[in-house]
Amino acid sequence: MKKDRLVKKMAKVPGALEEQIWIRFGLGVVMSVVGIVLLFSAGPYIGLPWFLIAAYLIGSSTLLVINCISGKITTIVGVCREVESAGLRRRPTAVVIIVGSSPVRIQLHQRRCTIREGDTVVVYVSDRTPIYKKGGIDYLCASYAVEVIRGVQ
Repeated sequence: MKKDRLVKKMAKVPGALEEQIWIRFGLGVVMSVVGIVLLFSAGPYIGLPWFLIAAYLIGSSTLLVINCISGKITTIVGVCREVESAGLRRRPTAVVIIVGSSPVRIQLHQRRCTIREGDTVVVYVSDRTPIYKKGGIDYLCASYAVEVIRGVQ
């Protein structure tokens, strides 16, 4: 009975969050395997850091699953107004989206696709994530996942 409820709750998890869960868990498993190989080939001082990283990644994916199941995820949807980029490749580092009538600046981490002005941005954050105010703009520095919907307003 409990398993059926768990499966139904996991079916409601958005695709971007599900992708983050599998990426974190998969990297944790890979790090564990590398840690085992290094433990027996190079010694405990080389293998131990790999196990610590693996424990962090698997714990992070487990915490994300628990937050998704218990409904402690907040979804922020807005239209992109400005894209801040840096570096030679002009990789986006932050976006400013309009949520309701107030602007929110979101720090991006590991962006793989481009974001343009006018795109709808969906951000998944924890309920406990702090939002800071500075100069009339809300600042959001941490998020679980960012999803971009092209040209929808």
